[in-house]
Amino acid sequence: MLMTAGNGDEPGSPVRMAVLIMAHAHPEQVGRLVERLSAPFVDIYLHIDRRTESGPFLSALGGRPGCTVLPDRDRVGVLWGGFSVVQAILNLVRTARRGSPAAERFCLLSGADYPARPIHAIAREMAGDVEYIDVEQKLDPKGSRFCDTTIQHHHLGNFRLFNPRTSPSGHLVTWGAMLGGMLPRLRQPATDLYRGSCWWALTRTAIDEILALIARQPGELAWFRKAVVPDELVFPSFVMATSRRDRVWRDPVDRGVLSEPDEGRRLGSHFIRWGGGISPEILTERDHDAILASGAPFIRKVDPAASRALLDALDAAAGRGPADAILSESQGCRPASSRARQAEPGIHNR
Repeated sequence: MLMTAGNGDEPGSPVRMAVLIMAHAHPEQVGRLVERLSAPFVDIYLHIDRRTESGPFLSALGGRPGCTVLPDRDRVGVLWGGFSVVQAILNLVRTARRGSPAAERFCLLSGADYPARPIHAIAREMAGDVEYIDVEQKLDPKGSRFCDTTIQHHHLGNFRLFNPRTSPSGHLVTWGAMLGGMLPRLRQPATDLYRGSCWWALTRTAIDEILALIARQPGELAWFRKAVVPDELVFPSFVMATSRRDRVWRDPVDRGVLSEPDEGRRLGSHFIRWGGGISPEILTERDHDAILASGAPFIRKVDPAASRALLDALDAAAGRGPADAILSESQGCRPASSRARQAEPGIHNR
């Protein structure tokens, strides 16, 4: 059975964490995020969208210790809803797995996320035996829901001309959707399909099993290249194919019966408020009490201007103890290529 939501086990010692950040905008906000996450037991890995200049991000980081920036060869030009999102995440995961052999928890964030609690409290929760990923539903290729039906056809959002965020014309987006709908899939993956959140905090065991599954069956991952919003399919589907499926976090409220609350809710590792669109609402100071009540370690999503009062309040509530200020002098903000690479038997580094 799935695990009930909550703060999890909180032993005295924080677990060593690798925090993976996907960034494409607002370098100063990303710098603020990295500063709030910094601690002796946290390794930070940053992917800067290939279509974005990296210079402002590096300046905002200012040589922040404990932060590794993925080199250009591992940077991906990310398109919304395309497989490029998954590829960038996998590049982060593989780099962190090699670079942080002692990390027992891997947390995926975007540059528009922020910690809701002190990093020590988050790390203590992450020492528990729960896979913090929101798995909303199992998909039926013959079903009638949106994601059930569209996975039967090719999604052309990996092409800039057909992607709704980069296309110069809405007509091209419509035409691409029509063309994709005319191209049925030749097969369904052997892996059961689940839809859920792109953002998560998984144990090293789960990460190892997912990467091993991908290495053994590369065709399973390749199937998602033509799926709609594959970043919300790949990790939910693969984690449910591992031995960790019975340790996956579950929302204690049945959303099939009750509607999405207007004030937002916790989904796995994140507090999110949806307003009916394709992207979460920007969180502001009015969300402060709901965020704290949820117990979520992280929040999504924030804007450096609109969310400033909220971020200041969260910073003030979190404080920074002496241990937070003690950073390893042996670490530094550096490209991933400077880390010693460790062998990964049975895992392909694509």
